[in-house]
Amino acid sequence: MRLKWQVTMLLLFLMLLSSVTFANEVTLIINDQPIGNDGLVVVQNDQLYACVADFSSRFGGETHWLGNAKLATVEYEDQYMSFELESTQAIINNEILMMDAPTVVIDDRVYAPLNFLMERFPATFAWNDSNLTLTIQSDQFEWDETDPIVIPYTDEDLLWLARIVNVESSDSSMDMKLAIANVVLNRVKSSNFPSTVYDVIYQEGKYKQFPPAHRESFLTLQPSKNSIVAAKKALTGENNVGECLYFNNRPFSSKADDLYIIIDGEYFYE
Repeated sequence: MRLKWQVTMLLLFLMLLSSVTFANEVTLIINDQPIGNDGLVVVQNDQLYACVADFSSRFGGETHWLGNAKLATVEYEDQYMSFELESTQAIINNEILMMDAPTVVIDDRVYAPLNFLMERFPATFAWNDSNLTLTIQSDQFEWDETDPIVIPYTDEDLLWLARIVNVESSDSSMDMKLAIANVVLNRVKSSNFPSTVYDVIYQEGKYKQFPPAHRESFLTLQPSKNSIVAAKKALTGENNVGECLYFNNRPFSSKADDLYIIIDGEYFYE
């Protein structure tokens, strides 16, 4: 149902210049059901944006791209809206209104500030910046049969997983952070380890893997956004280390045959 707009090479250039952060890492909870985002809502420069076409169509709005005028337009009930590219102005029924931020183009799709769009449709929303979760409630939100359903996880799982990713990876790459998160979750799934994220992190004995968790500061650590994103990726099924259960910054001579991959100088073992 996604509407793609054809734009000029100039717009493609602008798109490449646009610094989008966590474009698909926002968790969406629609009427208490987590769903895959797929670019419906993004964060850029600490501003929440929604795709004008996709978001409007979820409420039955009809959208068009006027190429010559470079306008995205929406017809919804008694409202006619138009959004000019790279502008903070929107026209609603011939009245010029100002938005908090200008529209942006990402992957050939026009985005407008979410709070402005929400005022045009029968819905309420709440944004949790600490875990990048957007909750929308609306009786008129239309589901699509292709919407990916996300397996629910608790805020507690996300927090503890993001914390251990943060202290074990520091400023490493997203691949490294994702790998560490998956080692934790692989242990949770294994019958040889505890069955919760928290208990895996604090496991003692010969299977102890996470010494930084025993520092007092760990209990109040606020994870970085990248660590939260990596934890969410792992919790929703993205895995780059297979069934690995161990990692170390030096090779394990006793597990040489179980080496799976080396990421940022860390050795990951099954």
